[in-house]
Amino acid sequence: MSALARWCHRRRRVVLGSWIAVLVGLAVAVLATGTDFRTATQLPDSESSTAYRLLAEAGAGTEGVSQGAIVWRTDGEAIDAPSVRAEVSAMLDEVAALPGV
Repeated sequence: MSALARWCHRRRRVVLGSWIAVLVGLAVAVLATGTDFRTATQLPDSESSTAYRLLAEAGAGTEGVSQGAIVWRTDGEAIDAPSVRAEVSAMLDEVAALPGV
């Protein structure tokens, strides 16, 4: 490592110029490729594609569809304990009975 450090120190202008050239080259590459990022869900046989197809067949478009996550926390009990399972099951039954769910 010390040999590399000595080499870089002796040729510091070359090293600095190389780093600048690399950064300029990366900037040019980024500008050339563009910023057209998109989410593709039309991959054949993917889970997303299947889900969108099933939603379309059921007449439910993706417009107005909201998502949510239910998080359950237990104090000192394992999540797969029978009492916790009963609580989660009761709560999920309540959620399933809500309109629009």
